[in-house]
Amino acid sequence: FSSGIGAGEGYLASVLVLSAVFILVQAIQLPLFFKLGYAKAKILSVVPFAVLMLSFIVLMTMRNIGTGLEAVINKLAASGMTIPVLIVVLAVAVLISYRLSVTFYDKREF
Repeated sequence: FSSGIGAGEGYLASVLVLSAVFILVQAIQLPLFFKLGYAKAKILSVVPFAVLMLSFIVLMTMRNIGTGLEAVINKLAASGMTIPVLIVVLAVAVLISYRLSVTFYDKREF
């Protein structure tokens, strides 16, 4: 997966992955804040981080027992589809988050 990647490309990949993780966490948190309000959702805002960490642990375990996850990533990288797939997934997550947030905000009573 990381063979053949230069230092600059490695840094770029790291920045892209961290940006994607940030966007996904925000996409999960924002609807929670609009649905529950800040005081109630403050505690629940930790949930995306816990889910992210558990997902990382599961993926690393799956990789160690050879489920083919690395092969899928390598095929995406070889075909040049990694970034377009990532952009589509992030766009869908942000769109869903936005729609949920607007729906929850409209139902709030002030």
